Amino acid sequence: MDDIVDLLASRCDDTGFTHAGSDDIDKWTGERGIDLSDFLDEIGFEIADRYRSGELPFAFCDSLVNNLWGLLMDRMGKHGDFRWPDDFHYVYEAFDAGEFHRLPDQSDDPEADFTRPMIAAFLAKKA
Repeated sequence: MDDIVDLLASRCDDTGFTHAGSDDIDKWTGERGIDLSDFLDEIGFEIADRYRSGELPFAFCDSLVNNLWGLLMDRMGKHGDFRWPDDFHYVYEAFDAGEFHRLPDQSDDPEADFTRPMIAAFLAKKA
């Protein structure tokens, strides 16, 4: 999955947003001979691992999991007969938790308070 994450990182705009399309997903799952659920679980682990190591910034990871989540929702709406990608779902939730402040004055750090510990717990469980 390193090659895919590297490719998507090369597609980033100035805000850290990246994009994968349905054609990309079809190509990557076909090349690897895996289904969408396995692909998402594997790339979710790669994103989490590279985020934890500091190799990938929050904005990029958050953008990527949101993009992939949208593709998952689209596929689920059209073909809902596949295994749910539980690992990817957890990684998505970890980055989603870091997107917004809980305190009215925004003095909290949602990435440090939620995303980092959730990713650490996920990777510890996978070790």
